[in-house]
This record gives sequence, C-alpha cells and structure tokens, in this order.
Amino acid sequence: MHVAASTRCFADQDFEQACQSLWDLDFKHLEISVDDGCGQLTLSELADSPDAFASRYRNATRATLDSIGLFVGPTAEQFESICRLCKLMQVAHVSVPSSELGTPFNEEIDRLRTFVQLASTEGLRVSIATDAGRMTADPHTAVELCQQVRGLGLTFDPSHYIASEQPSNLEQMAPYIFHVRLRDSAPNQMQVSLGLGENDFAQLITALEEEHFAQGLTIDLLPGHFDADSRLLELRKMRALLETQL
Repeated sequence: MHVAASTRCFADQDFEQACQSLWDLDFKHLEISVDDGCGQLTLSELADSPDAFASRYRNATRATLDSIGLFVGPTAEQFESICRLCKLMQVAHVSVPSSELGTPFNEEIDRLRTFVQLASTEGLRVSIATDAGRMTADPHTAVELCQQVRGLGLTFDPSHYIASEQPSNLEQMAPYIFHVRLRDSAPNQMQVSLGLGENDFAQLITALEEEHFAQGLTIDLLPGHFDADSRLLELRKMRALLETQL
C-alpha cells in the first residue's frame, strides 16, 4: 500500500495547477477526478480524445496515475473510450458511480456487467463508489452488486456511511475493495479536520492488509470545506498519519 491523493483536493484550481500543487506536497501517486459539475475535468475531455488527454497528463506531472475516478455515469461508448485511455496511460483501475436510488436492481446489474466486459478487454479493473445518495448507500446492496457482477469491486469511501450514521460492515465489504478514498468524517458531516471525526484508519488498513490489498490509500478532500492554508495542513496531516499506519 501507499498514500495517494485525488485532484479533487484542489477542485478550485484547473487540472494542471491541481497536479502541480499535489506534486509540490510530495504526492507521487494521483487519482484523476472527473466530474462535469466540478469544472476541473469533464468526462468528454477524456472520452472524446484519449490520446490528447494522455499527452496532457504527461505534460502536467510526473506523478504515477493510480486511478481514474468518474463521478458522472458514462455511456457504454464513453466508458469504452475511457478504457482505451487507461491502456494508453498504463492505469489498471477506473471507478464509476452506482446508479441513483430507485434504479431497478437488474437494470444496474446489466449496466455494470457491460462496463466490466469492456474493461476486461484492456486488462482493467472496475469498481463502484460507495455513496449515501446512490444504490451503494446500503452496504449489503453494494456487496450484492459485486457478487452478481463477476470481476466488479468497490471504491470504498467510509465517510458516506459515517456521515449517514450507517454501519459500513467493513468485514463484509473488505474482500471486494479495489480502491479507497479517505478523509475524516463525523455523523452528519462528510468532512471534518483530522482527529475530530470517527474514521478509524487503523482498523481499515488492518482489514485491507488481511485481504492483501496493495493499492493506494487516496486522500480525497471535498471542495469548499477548508480555506487554502487549512487544506494544505490537512493534506500534510492526513499523509503523515496514513504513512505512520502503513
């Protein structure tokens, strides 16, 4: 395991600036966050021209790209293009959101099976993000989706369960975790300063070690929760804590 950071930590900066800011903080592993509502990167920027974006990333930073995190659901055609981009950039993992609450279960199974089949042709792993506002809001449903779609994993973000005061059932979910996003959180608060929340990082790392998890622990600070100086301090504290636990 190693410590990584998401470009969403600097959502108020453009993509190149965010990459540079994380490099300046000595983060050598990154996750690209793609959210049409964020303004930093849109899905079409990656999917419409994979070659151009791969070149753009290489010009922006020397950091290793661990994962591409999609916060907007792609079409099958867009996802196929993202898979080609991952192959170009030698990335082995992409995360997608689960569908909104109320989506028929079998419909979601079919959608996710399509993604896994497309990804498998490029040797890519796919995971769905745990999210209190989507089908993965219920940990049992999240696990059941992985059980029904062979090869599918979870992007585990414990903050959604802590903030909604829902037990995450880590023991049940751990075997399916492909990727992790972290910040400290408290009941009814998705993000708080480190030490003021209830995220048990040591317990999570122990559970991941038991599953031989060898990927990055990605620090993913949410936009608008810290001023510039507090954000830098939070990133440094988070990295120091996680590196101490590893």
